[in-house]
Amino acid sequence: MLENTDTSTCCTCGYEWKTGRNGSHSCTDTLLKRFASSTALSDVIDERHRQINKKGYTPQHDNDHDAGELAGAGSAYALNASCQLYPYYNLPLDEKPDSFTWDDSHWKPKSPREDLVRAAALLIAEIERIDRKGK
Repeated sequence: MLENTDTSTCCTCGYEWKTGRNGSHSCTDTLLKRFASSTALSDVIDERHRQINKKGYTPQHDNDHDAGELAGAGSAYALNASCQLYPYYNLPLDEKPDSFTWDDSHWKPKSPREDLVRAAALLIAEIERIDRKGK
């Protein structure tokens, strides 16, 4: 009987395994190396740092927003970016979305990229808050 020489390749990290065998593996190391040079990821980290150190939105502050407000705000900024990027609409929202439950003075949309960076940082804050709550 001939040995199977066909291989499959992980589309994320390039890991190869023989077809028919278990190809489960962790792409974490490869992804960390790839993202280490990512301007987008660096900008999200910088935005989260700004939220904590310049705006005072510390983990303790975020813990008080336990009704999904951080996720809601993140989704609002992502939606605003989407509306601007959508080729048939190409305009920002006329007003803050309902998911943005904070005061109107906190709604400060910018360019689509800046809104997406802010959205990602807010979503990270929400995930971290959930993780802290679980401990």
